Amino acid sequence: MASLGVIVLDDSDSEDIQVITSSATDPVFCQICNISLTKQSLEARQAHYEQHFSEDQGEEPAFGEIQETTPSKQKESMNIIRRTRDDAFWHIDSNKPVPKNYSPGLLPVIRQALLKSHSKGLTTRAALCHEGAVHISTQMMDKLWGCGYRNFLMSCSALMAQNSQPTYAPQLMEDPEPGVRNLQRWIEAAWSAGFDKEGEADLKPLLGTTKWIGTVEISVAFSYRGIPTKLVDFAEVDKGAEIVTKWIVDYFDPVDSTSSKVASALSPEKKTIGDALRGASPVKMTDRMPLILQHKGHSRTIVGYEMMKNGTVNLLTFDPARSPPARIRQAGMSQLSSIQSSPTASSSKRKQFFERVLHPRGHQRASDSSSNSSIDRKGKKRQASPSSGPSSRSNDGNRLVKRVRGGLQSGDNVVAVGNAVEVIDVDDDFDDEVEIIEERSSNVKVTKGAMSSLSEALDSSEVLNSFRLRPKNVGKKDKYQILYFTMDDLLTQEEREDRKTVHSLPIKPDSSKSKRTFFSK
Repeated sequence: MASLGVIVLDDSDSEDIQVITSSATDPVFCQICNISLTKQSLEARQAHYEQHFSEDQGEEPAFGEIQETTPSKQKESMNIIRRTRDDAFWHIDSNKPVPKNYSPGLLPVIRQALLKSHSKGLTTRAALCHEGAVHISTQMMDKLWGCGYRNFLMSCSALMAQNSQPTYAPQLMEDPEPGVRNLQRWIEAAWSAGFDKEGEADLKPLLGTTKWIGTVEISVAFSYRGIPTKLVDFAEVDKGAEIVTKWIVDYFDPVDSTSSKVASALSPEKKTIGDALRGASPVKMTDRMPLILQHKGHSRTIVGYEMMKNGTVNLLTFDPARSPPARIRQAGMSQLSSIQSSPTASSSKRKQFFERVLHPRGHQRASDSSSNSSIDRKGKKRQASPSSGPSSRSNDGNRLVKRVRGGLQSGDNVVAVGNAVEVIDVDDDFDDEVEIIEERSSNVKVTKGAMSSLSEALDSSEVLNSFRLRPKNVGKKDKYQILYFTMDDLLTQEEREDRKTVHSLPIKPDSSKSKRTFFSK
């Protein structure tokens, strides 16, 4: 039988290109767009890949056109393909393969571990964010600077999984869809539309660089797309970090549940037995979106909290600089099908709305600065509520938000070891631990019968210690900023104009006793 040469990507960090032989009947798929290339010649396949990276190279070749290549050009081409692969966006409704740095399904695994810990008398109560949240770790392309970008992508994945605001999805998936480089495009487009002039002066040009971003830039990007967020500042954090942990506990688990957006979003007739049971459990699964917790040098996604029997509160985090252990990731992957069919995940109604809004004839981008009024789907005006905060610059009275950005510090020790990278954590969250971030395969196949057993077989302490952020480690920093999603309707034009100057709400120790005022509209 005739054979064809197939160009494949080497998953190691080597720059080599491997050429292997394959039966003419074996399926061959593009490593970027996943379409079948089985019936195409080797030259046509090469031209197909040239098409993908032509945006970076200049003129766009036609499919099937044979391009003259040299070893150096092939090497550069494969590097571009690898970078594109490492910058893929995946969410729970996606029909694409799960990228190797994405770990869906972890929230049910964490919940099960918390219940085990509760049964042992160690954990008294806990609350978790929307179960569709996905852990996304940095890749080789952004290992030293990508924490803010990956936290942005974790937020996007969670927003795509929820169905309380179906209008968010079309805004998120407007071209260009979320990505590391595409977030840079979003931010630069926001600057061009008049958002965050100080950030523009600090960072422009941003596209194609390795510049750090923080919660301010992420908030600007979401505001530009019409999705409401709020920022809060903690400028006086003591070693116990109580002011931060109390705020986060109240966000995920308000004392008065009637004031919670989670409770108010569900009318009595829409509440199910499952909703009631979730509220009665010592471990609550909520519909809250994850938070982004930023300090100087790093940021993390907060997916919940855990209260211990001694009253200590541990934050539960998805840290983009840490990859979940392989066994825990596999257990999460086994939960994926059940999450996709969950009533809290995206409904078919939301999907239909998404398709109708995203792909109509003559559809114009709602985020385009020339048609900003289309963002107001209901044509109504709502009173904006900018919060004042201290200026980050003494000579700039218009600046109402403190700006913090994160990435690995320039002095961090990052050493390549084969297919792994050793990262010495400068924040010392786990007491001088050196983490090995391993390359993993995303093709995890688990039978339905093994789904629950994978989670049950895991040690609860091992699972929880992979995601815990203890108060003593939070207390090592004295300043924090949090980005959270209000889950209100899309921003009106008036609200978008107001958010062109970024505001944040300062939280001081004496105000931490006043609960639920943090979420006022």
